[in-house]
Amino acid sequence: MADTTDEDIIEEALERFEYAKDAWDNIHQQYREDVRFCNGEQWEDKILRLREQENRSVLTYNKLISNIKYIVNNARMNMPSITCSPYTEGADQNTAKVYDGLIKYILYNSNAKTVFANSLRQSVMGGLGAFRLVVEPDMDGQPDFFVRGIKDPTTVYIDPDAERFCFEDMKYCFVISWMLKTDFEKKYPDASSTPIDSDSNWFQKDKVQIAEYWYKEDGQVKMVIMTANEILESLDNYRPRYIP
Repeated sequence: MADTTDEDIIEEALERFEYAKDAWDNIHQQYREDVRFCNGEQWEDKILRLREQENRSVLTYNKLISNIKYIVNNARMNMPSITCSPYTEGADQNTAKVYDGLIKYILYNSNAKTVFANSLRQSVMGGLGAFRLVVEPDMDGQPDFFVRGIKDPTTVYIDPDAERFCFEDMKYCFVISWMLKTDFEKKYPDASSTPIDSDSNWFQKDKVQIAEYWYKEDGQVKMVIMTANEILESLDNYRPRYIP
């Protein structure tokens, strides 16, 4: 089997991204509308402009915020916890307790309670919420696990063909972000900040869209950071079977 080239990865990634974007865009748009409504933008634009032109009242009595706070605060006080149980051959209660301690340390060190609550708030307001487990350097520069929130869940594009409730059977996932062109050129001085394809919407006048692209290949999970032009970074030492 021939080795997969960067061009092959980019071509497949762009095709998958457009497919996922088509599947998720309507859901993401509904999320944005719901969040705006929860934040008090409850008048339709056409009616709002008409009433303003007529100098009529456009007051908003937002009755949702108190209910949202009630749900989120109640969840904060009753946050579920993770408990390890030995059930495979060779496992024992002492090992399970060690894993319990490691998981509690990761959650505490990540301020995971706040991350989970913010994700729940996103879900209550708009029906979508997102967070993830990442490996980052700790205060001593050593790699460690952290739970990190995702500020905007509409930047996440999961394989639309995944069928399981928690998407653990997804074959790929994108997390999209935008970087100022000046910052992009400083961080990736050898990369191109202009599109090869003039129709590409990954590039704007002063910004470049970057994707964290996770995908499964030959039973392994791989990750690259990419633009529509090229691969910027590769993560070659990722071992888990599931996309984080």
